[in-house]
Amino acid sequence: MLLRRAIEERTNSSCPPCVVVGLMSGTSLDGLDVAVVSLRGSGRSLEVIDILAFETIPLPEAEVRNPIQQLLQRPDEQVGQSHPLQLVCKLNAAWSRFAAEAVNSLLNTLNLSNTKGDVCVVIGSHGQTLWHEGHNPAPRSTLQLGDGEVLAALTETIVVSNFRTADVAVGGSGAPLVPYMDRVLSSNVIRWYRQKSSQQREGEKKQKPVVVAFQNLGGIGNVSCEFDTTAAASETSSSSATTAPSKLVAFDTGPANVILNELIERTCQQYAQHSYFQQHVWSLLPPEMAAAAAANSVCDYNGCFSSRGVVRPEWLEAWVAEHRAFIDAAPPKSTGREVFGAAFVWKHCLHLIGERKQCDDDNNGDEVVEGDDNAVMYSKNFFDLCRTAVEFTALTIVEAYQKHLAPFGDDSQVSGLFNLHEPFVAVVVLSGGGASNPMMVGRISTLLHEACDTALRETVVTTFDELRKGVLFNHEDHCKEGISWGDAKEAVAFAILAHEKLNEIAGVFSPWCPEKGEVGTNVLSATGASRGVVLGQLSIPTV
Repeated sequence: MLLRRAIEERTNSSCPPCVVVGLMSGTSLDGLDVAVVSLRGSGRSLEVIDILAFETIPLPEAEVRNPIQQLLQRPDEQVGQSHPLQLVCKLNAAWSRFAAEAVNSLLNTLNLSNTKGDVCVVIGSHGQTLWHEGHNPAPRSTLQLGDGEVLAALTETIVVSNFRTADVAVGGSGAPLVPYMDRVLSSNVIRWYRQKSSQQREGEKKQKPVVVAFQNLGGIGNVSCEFDTTAAASETSSSSATTAPSKLVAFDTGPANVILNELIERTCQQYAQHSYFQQHVWSLLPPEMAAAAAANSVCDYNGCFSSRGVVRPEWLEAWVAEHRAFIDAAPPKSTGREVFGAAFVWKHCLHLIGERKQCDDDNNGDEVVEGDDNAVMYSKNFFDLCRTAVEFTALTIVEAYQKHLAPFGDDSQVSGLFNLHEPFVAVVVLSGGGASNPMMVGRISTLLHEACDTALRETVVTTFDELRKGVLFNHEDHCKEGISWGDAKEAVAFAILAHEKLNEIAGVFSPWCPEKGEVGTNVLSATGASRGVVLGQLSIPTV
């Protein structure tokens, strides 16, 4: 019944826009992002009408977050009494039930549900990645928590889930998947810059070509960049069909917040109650977050830790050297928490804050007693590690752009991109949790300008939040005070992927570029898949 309604909604032109819920829980483990989105159309005609609501709901510590961290910690650390397979099995159910409660709560707030009969809601659930082997030679694999059948039963809603495995099955890396959404939004960003530049430069008769790069700063950083390799003339059109660039390149750039988050969490575990750290470190946080230090759930809020440190060149050089092979590797490529999470922090950071030695329960790491100079040294190292982690993120992003995104290469590379030898503009749109960190945004912007601003190319750095009204979406937003729309981007992306899956079932899916093999929702140049597939598995509740 629900599936029939969903199909009719997509095939009947008089029906209102479809309401889709997108769920995303990223590698940073900072919460479940829930976005309720109004969508219409498919492929190049797909339109994000509005984001009706968005919330980030913290993961339950005891039932979900702590067990996930237990699974993701280093193999040589104590895992606990539960067998890993038993823990995965329990977590799969626990995460699904938590997600269902989050969805039901938000839909009730909006007075939306399938049982009311006035709207057909669909859920697109990414789940929680436990492990991702998309960057290794075949056989590649990926594993996410989240059972679509459980979620469908508890919400009485159609669920599309398990998006990454379909791409892996046809030879792809399973990531990144957000570039499909970036294609939808790219033409809106181009129009925004056109309007902005025409107001500022009324004397210019000819508009510059525009390249758009979307940089996500979640746990792992990833970029998608669209550009036309033949001519710029079509960009001046307002039609999404003609402004769509002919080439899209997308890949993981490396770490974004994952090193910072893991480092801060481990420091909380060690020194949450230590008087020196309480006075000189946790006091930098707002009161409500300082209180959360004991629960190991704080972050580099507004750059409060990284801004107190300095870049340590010897650390930065060592990190870059160790991961040079990934930085230099050509796309498509992906990475994950298994590379830049606990294992990275264990190897490079914990000994600098006195917490890497195997120890008994009475001495968790190097002992730091009241008045001990070690506390001063460890806190200084902590700030410097945070600052160096931010620099590592910014540096790997800029190097990735210069090496692997033709519009950001040297002038000899880019001069022929548009069949022109004239100046153009490169707009970089930042999203994700890192886009709310002024230290991270500032360093990315500074390094991009230093490396990429030339006589031929002007670089413009902005954020998803700055563009959300009247640029990326058509109407006013409904987010709660203090919530970043940049955080909502990936949840919206999986809502779009779920919407397209139902469009496929309804027979109204519109391939983006069939003449180039782009017949699915996986972007071939981003994942390296052998063919296009419409991602996601369907779960239909019995109601």
